[in-house]
Amino acid sequence: TALVFGWLIMQVPETLIGTAIGTAMLPYFARMVAERDWKNIRRTLKFYLSIIFVSGIPAAILIYTFSDSIVNIIFRRGSFTSEDTAIVSPVQAYFAFQIPFYAGGIVVVRLISSLRANHILMWGAAINLVVNIGFNILFIHYLGLKGIALSTSFVYLISFLFLVYFANRLILQKERM
Repeated sequence: TALVFGWLIMQVPETLIGTAIGTAMLPYFARMVAERDWKNIRRTLKFYLSIIFVSGIPAAILIYTFSDSIVNIIFRRGSFTSEDTAIVSPVQAYFAFQIPFYAGGIVVVRLISSLRANHILMWGAAINLVVNIGFNILFIHYLGLKGIALSTSFVYLISFLFLVYFANRLILQKERM
């Protein structure tokens, strides 16, 4: 239950930053791919990723820093006790690190989908599964429950790096054609 409560708050910045921009980007990327406008695709990707990181990193830092207060304000009513806050707050704090990588990943997924390279997304999902299991086992051993939250953040980081690498590689291949 602590994982669910800690994760709920992450949905607000992830939805606002990642999903909103990602949804808007799909038709834009699809049009640029159809026009074979590789230079503009690269520039647009860099621009939107910079917006995501400029807004996502401070959001993550704020949530991490004020996690106790946020949990108290949002959940501390009725049967949610100070002990519950002590459990949920660090989980939420470690989940916060995923914000820029999750949001950036959404945008890059839209680009890869526009490039009709969904096989990369399949490979990325398989890698995410293995990395998630490995980091969950490792971090839960050292950090307990909050280790699962930190593991999730690391999975989004690795996934983001994987996607950006292959998106750039695809664009380079397309430019050479």
